[in-house]
Amino acid sequence: MSESCCRINKKLKFPKAAKFDKIIAKEKILKNGKAVAAVKRLFKNEIDRVRCLYELTAANTNLPSSKSVPKILVIRIDSKTAKLSRKTLQAIDKAFGTPLFFEVHYKKRLHYAACYRRRSENDKTKWVFSDYFESEWIDENAPTAAMPISHNLKSLYHSLIRNLITEGGSRDILLPELVNSIEKVRRLERETDGLLSRIKKEKQFNRKVELNSLLNKLKSEIETARRAFI
Repeated sequence: MSESCCRINKKLKFPKAAKFDKIIAKEKILKNGKAVAAVKRLFKNEIDRVRCLYELTAANTNLPSSKSVPKILVIRIDSKTAKLSRKTLQAIDKAFGTPLFFEVHYKKRLHYAACYRRRSENDKTKWVFSDYFESEWIDENAPTAAMPISHNLKSLYHSLIRNLITEGGSRDILLPELVNSIEKVRRLERETDGLLSRIKKEKQFNRKVELNSLLNKLKSEIETARRAFI
């Protein structure tokens, strides 16, 4: 069965058999994730509480597991802010040796967030973390929807990630390729923003011409990269 294709706009309903519902000590997360002092400060300012809501395993979902996705943890974050930093989310991701799917709560609303986590090609004992993808905000009392129909935990995980991606993407593109293309576009867009700022500040005409030439080149690269997944 192929991965499902629908954006997440309702609160997801996970199997009752997978319910875990235990608070995870923030100190333990920071220790396991080997967080530096700056990340610890961010974590303290942004996070109120972290709770593991569900532990999706082969046993309680009837979906076969694999080395890349041995299980999926659904982690609830009670947030102090409407926007969590990437470093805060990554600190939690790094504290666990399995894919996570975040349910972030703030002022009686929630949204889902996750990065695409995969094994390193150079060292299968290490994980590689992508940029983060997020759903829109959903009212906590909104109607629920079942989790995507899948034939194993890996395809479930891929479906959950795909349904967070708003940049588009043909279903014929494998998730790793789609994520890589989106990350490239995002990186080029950040470079473009930085270049625009430099152009506004530049006083010398000749230098401004050079920077505008670089800007046009970046815009062309962005369009080429976007065509890879639209």
